[in-house]
Amino acid sequence: MPLVRLQSRDVGVSRDQDQVGGRVVADGILAGQPGPTAGKQLTRREKEIATLVAAGLGNREIAARLFLSKRTVDSHMEHIFTKLGFSSRTQLASWVLGHGTNR
Repeated sequence: MPLVRLQSRDVGVSRDQDQVGGRVVADGILAGQPGPTAGKQLTRREKEIATLVAAGLGNREIAARLFLSKRTVDSHMEHIFTKLGFSSRTQLASWVLGHGTNR
């Protein structure tokens, strides 16, 4: 299982997890986090958008890069958040960086 950098305020990290080099390491899935197969729930476009969010792009920038309207990107973001149970871009970026979207 890959090491994941997490901010405790972003994902509700519990105290019983190991600290390694300033990073939180979870042996299992953190409470409130999607499982390792959660990426399979996302469509190809949603995975593409999630990857761009993790790269730091805003919805307008993603829309321009993918030749979509901002409203379409907003809609994809709503679907991604719903499918993964997230409420912030930071949570999504942490998940993408930790688990990737290729699963």
